[in-house]
Amino acid sequence: MLRYTAAVVLLWSATAFCYPLSYPALEPLPRDRLAALADAAAQAELAVIESNADGTMKQVTLVVRVRTPIEVVHALVADVGGYTRFVPNMKQSDFQRDADGRMVDTWRLELPVSSFSGRDAYEIDTAPTGPITFHSLDTLAHYRWDFLAIPGGTLLVQTGYPDVLHANRFVRAFVKRQPPLEHGLALAAQYMLVSAIKREAEKRQLLPPVPLTTPSTAPLEALLDRGMVVGMRSNAAGKLEEVSALDRYYAPESRVREVIADVGAYKEFVPGVDESTVTARLTEGVVYKLEMALPILTWSTLYEQRVSRHAIDGVGIGGDLVGARYRWDLAARGPDRTVVTYRANMPLAKNSMLVRRLFSVDASLEYGLNVAFALVQLRSMRARSEKW
Repeated sequence: MLRYTAAVVLLWSATAFCYPLSYPALEPLPRDRLAALADAAAQAELAVIESNADGTMKQVTLVVRVRTPIEVVHALVADVGGYTRFVPNMKQSDFQRDADGRMVDTWRLELPVSSFSGRDAYEIDTAPTGPITFHSLDTLAHYRWDFLAIPGGTLLVQTGYPDVLHANRFVRAFVKRQPPLEHGLALAAQYMLVSAIKREAEKRQLLPPVPLTTPSTAPLEALLDRGMVVGMRSNAAGKLEEVSALDRYYAPESRVREVIADVGAYKEFVPGVDESTVTARLTEGVVYKLEMALPILTWSTLYEQRVSRHAIDGVGIGGDLVGARYRWDLAARGPDRTVVTYRANMPLAKNSMLVRRLFSVDASLEYGLNVAFALVQLRSMRARSEKW
């Protein structure tokens, strides 16, 4: 069982390729769009999750506000050999010039259930706060760091393709069962390093907070042309408090509301849902039982859902995820277009020793799985609403 547990956590430990690597091109967000996210990034850590036409992951972009001067943040990211001092479980990071002239990091990560290692080649721009790129010498994984000075600190951006599809067989089984898990596991892989950089930078030099305006949703909606927009909010103790996900549906608001409210049909179109049965009907909603399964992981929960004109609220009232909360907000943007926001707090580890073990290995996996399940909901409801 522990071997399987390690397989889930080590999602980016892929099988080495034996042929020349061809890395998919990364497409960084324009700097003007990034600058517009400064206030929103103060409320939650942001991600833009882009997919290919077939639904597979194209890239994940993390946007994090760091209350530290840009020069300090850039120097910290560029000091790859120093990652062992502050990246959890990083035991080796030998950063030096290889025989072919490239700067290569040979690293090893040790976790409570296993360990793994790899080699990444780096390119550091000559500009003082220019971009930093690196790619695996064993897989198709590759990444880019960008830095943007903003009032009160730095907008730290990492665009990446973690290559989940070439991970081990167990991870592939998860993705086959729940295709959006590819995106969530990729986010977890990136978030592990990004969150460590932020924590360490703010320990070294924390700038005073600056007044913020109430963030507008317009900059977030502008990113929907690229992909889904995700926000991850933590509480004062650093624990995940809520995941939100934003998408644009090409369907009338009434149609979207109808699809989300029809909980008895979820088993027909939501991947991983084995049962969705209405057990009671309320004046404004229903009580229903939902069973969701992944390889070796299952959750069975009784939910109460209430429907209003522009919102749908749900709470777990029994079973594995008792206390879970979710909310759908619907905003019409024309007769056949709706902006949909899904917010959720799912205690996935509450009644699962295995999941608690996974989250204890690295907190980034909790973020990744919560985001993955939010994407499952968003994508499934969109497909049904648009009659894919």
